[in-house]
Amino acid sequence: MADAQNTEHSIEVIKPVSITPKEYARSTEFSVLNEPSGAVAIAFAELEAQLTATINALLNLEYKDGVALEDLMQSFASRRKLFCSLAALKVT
Repeated sequence: MADAQNTEHSIEVIKPVSITPKEYARSTEFSVLNEPSGAVAIAFAELEAQLTATINALLNLEYKDGVALEDLMQSFASRRKLFCSLAALKVT
């Protein structure tokens, strides 16, 4: 049986990656993430725009009124909940 006092324990500290946006842009290590991340961001922005347009249509809002509603409801989750409620009202 090994003596607990004579064994050496190695503690490895792992630090999170700290990188600035400029360093990220120059780094080839992260470059493979740029295109897929950008595609996801663009697709989500399009989804958000379609959801907002659909809510405006369900509420019979003109563009300027829809912009005001969009400013008030900046959370995607709250817009999604509003859409679900409006769709349920229209269907039933």
